[in-house]
Amino acid sequence: MVVLAGSSTTAAPLLLHILLPLTSGEKSPEIDVSGMVGTLLLTQLIPLSIGIVVRQCRPDLADRLRKPAKRLAAILNVAVLGLIIVVDFHLLASVRAIGVEGMVILVIAALVAGWLLGGPGGDKRKAMAFSTDMRNVSASLVIVTANFPRTPAVTAVLAYALFQTVALAILAAAWGRWTGSTNGSAAASGVTSSPSPPTRR
Repeated sequence: MVVLAGSSTTAAPLLLHILLPLTSGEKSPEIDVSGMVGTLLLTQLIPLSIGIVVRQCRPDLADRLRKPAKRLAAILNVAVLGLIIVVDFHLLASVRAIGVEGMVILVIAALVAGWLLGGPGGDKRKAMAFSTDMRNVSASLVIVTANFPRTPAVTAVLAYALFQTVALAILAAAWGRWTGSTNGSAAASGVTSSPSPPTRR
């Protein structure tokens, strides 16, 4: 996670600097690179580093804080996402069908890439697939709202964040039910096929 957060801090400004001139034509928007890096450090790398230090130095304290921290993170994520939806709802209504098709393709491509690069083992592949698809949505929201407020870029990132969250939640639930039913069927077949103990005469 530290490697991923650190790479996001350096890769995001670099990729924007390279790709924006290719996609925006002659008038490339200006990017506050220092502000972007500072925001990513403040919202991703520093909190993650503090958590790792606390986990290593005070594991008992980390165990006590884990559940409250997860709840607080969930509340803050929902609050920020809800605020962006309320402020920029008129932009979301302008998403066209081709944009939805692009989001579907991107979600599927990220899942497939994570699955193929997940290495051996079904659990590792599943974790890699979902992690690849969920990476850097929060960082994208931070970047786009800070550097491109009230532009179509906010619409694209917000629409994809909502679509991705709903799609992955449905897929995870369906995957979990399918895995549970498969394991249950395998366990039931193992019980029925096991030889019965010999009876005494």
